Amino acid sequence: MFAEAKNLGLCFGEQWALLRVGFELEPGSLWALCGQNGAGKSCLCRILALLQKPEEGEWQIDGQNAHQNRSGLCRRIGYVAEKPLCYAELTAEENLLFLAHLYGLRDPLEKTGAALERFGLKKESQVFLRTMSRGQLQRLSLARAFLHDPELLILDEPFTALDFEGQALLQAALLEHQKSGGIALVVSHDLQSLSGLANGAIFLRKGRVLFAGPIGQGSLLQLYREHLGVQHEV
Repeated sequence: MFAEAKNLGLCFGEQWALLRVGFELEPGSLWALCGQNGAGKSCLCRILALLQKPEEGEWQIDGQNAHQNRSGLCRRIGYVAEKPLCYAELTAEENLLFLAHLYGLRDPLEKTGAALERFGLKKESQVFLRTMSRGQLQRLSLARAFLHDPELLILDEPFTALDFEGQALLQAALLEHQKSGGIALVVSHDLQSLSGLANGAIFLRKGRVLFAGPIGQGSLLQLYREHLGVQHEV
């Protein structure tokens, strides 16, 4: 898979949330998407996850306009939103089984069990979402995103509410995804969690790209300070 954002723009009223946003994502890469509050990160994630159309520009996957070919491309994308996209009246297992059937996965029960185990939720498989902690819900959101082995992961603050074990499980899953040739774009204010994983970075300020490129020999933290001009708490 090769993905490219070409001059993406999104406007709310007279306010541009995103303006001329462009970058390329290559196979086997993990990108950190960073910026202060209100920079447009979540808006961009929704466009890349095919949940919102841009008003300008084009989001391309393998040379296709992704939004014009949404039905064929959704199965190739895994998405973690700011809030869990799960059904509170179902158990953890039922949530994933529903999605597995929706995607037409072979051996849906086996796939569901593997995804729950991958993120440490095997014991909570029959637990209803309304009784889960915030950290457990986040683990389920991750299991949901990885369930169908997507080529492209769009993860909006995936480390939120995770304990040390949960963070380690996510880091291992991202590393495995990257080694298999997948692409991941990860929004996070916790730059330490992405250290050693991210090989590229995109920095936004007020909907505009300040930097989009490889991290190189420096560190993500150094790039953050250089391009955003603010101190990041370690």
